[in-house]
Amino acid sequence: MAVALSVWSGEAAADTDLNGQELAGGLAQIIAFARPCAYDIDQKALEKYVVDNGLSKPEALQFIRTRVTLMAKSNASLCTITKATAKSLGLLK
Repeated sequence: MAVALSVWSGEAAADTDLNGQELAGGLAQIIAFARPCAYDIDQKALEKYVVDNGLSKPEALQFIRTRVTLMAKSNASLCTITKATAKSLGLLK
């Protein structure tokens, strides 16, 4: 959580609560694991999700990008959970 708080600063912190940080973190995991877990993200659905959930601010983009970069390697269980979450959000092709 320290990473989230240090990256999510200034005006973004005032506009975005813990839920927004958790949404951005979960989305980062879905994006980061797409290739190693062999699933495709529907880019139109991703765009709608980002806008609908208030993640279309530059600060949120930077937070997501940083988290994607820092994500550890996936394993079979993380792939299963991440893919199921992405599917339930309507983000898969």
